[in-house]
Amino acid sequence: EELDYVRTPIPFVQVTGDDGPLRLREISQRKAWLVLWVSLGCGSCMEALARAEEFAREFEHVGVLVVTTTPSAPDDPLRPSGVTVGYDEGQQMRLMFALQATPSALLLGADGLMAGGPVAGGVAVTTFIEDVATELREAAGGAQDPADG
Repeated sequence: EELDYVRTPIPFVQVTGDDGPLRLREISQRKAWLVLWVSLGCGSCMEALARAEEFAREFEHVGVLVVTTTPSAPDDPLRPSGVTVGYDEGQQMRLMFALQATPSALLLGADGLMAGGPVAGGVAVTTFIEDVATELREAAGGAQDPADG
């Protein structure tokens, strides 16, 4: 039995990006965002980060933001590629979303509302990413060519 997800407004959360502040409410005004909260180098985070990189390549119209628990240099080899990276300076994200474990993931809708999550733990996060990917594929498949169905 699946409960309906209650969509709530995206909290006022700011993380520190390479080029300055990233405000979750502002970035999600233009498109939806898959957001991961990770500790770079954490074993259970590595698979989630790899899946997030794949997701970013497949769904260019959805932003992918990886928020780290500690600052990292842009040339840090542990940083994922093809995604936006931020740092949870002041732990705003952890506190506002009540995140307890890395990795964690959530989905920001382009309408200013939460669209999924948060979920925590390696298996839960990779499953969450795949569920979002499946939904996007189904939505795109239904919109592409009705004659194919």
